[in-house]
Amino acid sequence: MQKIILKDEEPLTCRPGELLESIDLVAKKAELEKKLAHPVSEREVLSAVLYPGVFEEFDRFRQQYSDTSVLPTPVFFYGLDAGEEVTIDIQEGKTLIIKLNAIGKVHADGTRNIYFELNGMPRSAVVKDLSVESDVVSRVKVDLDNANQIGAPMPGKIFKLLVAVGDEVKQGDTLLATEAMKMETNVKAVQDGKIKEILFNEGEQVDQGDLLVVFE
Repeated sequence: MQKIILKDEEPLTCRPGELLESIDLVAKKAELEKKLAHPVSEREVLSAVLYPGVFEEFDRFRQQYSDTSVLPTPVFFYGLDAGEEVTIDIQEGKTLIIKLNAIGKVHADGTRNIYFELNGMPRSAVVKDLSVESDVVSRVKVDLDNANQIGAPMPGKIFKLLVAVGDEVKQGDTLLATEAMKMETNVKAVQDGKIKEILFNEGEQVDQGDLLVVFE
């Protein structure tokens, strides 16, 4: 069972705490700040060490959408119904009153117009409806007969890229890692070669069969 799960990776033979003691947290902080392109706290460094990949995905989400913890849980997961209003404290002394007025029809590209009030002022925005499939943007799928192409084994997010264009790799080397439902999947090279193209960046969502990496 261990061999099936870990494949070629070595199992831990010590307490996880011993691994933490061996990590240079100062160097890790510098590495993390360079990768994330912003300062990080000691707590965030520990989070990245204890939950590799998971913290980086959380940080990317926070950088894109800001601190969504201010949203009431039902609103975060299910959104508002037309006519519903919510009060959100974004910081001490600053409150947003948001009322959803209407949701427009789906456009060809899978987006919708939403109409709402922000502190009594009418607003509108265009949002992507993730429940709608659109044929406007089509992704390249892996050609299973082409040995120079590597595809996504299952849906998930790219949270770790371990190679760059131009790198020479050996068969069995890990190229990148995807994450879905907190489960990590390593995508490995099936042959020796040189990386010609990488089609996704860290944090992007992929579907099963999407072309990820092309060899020369």
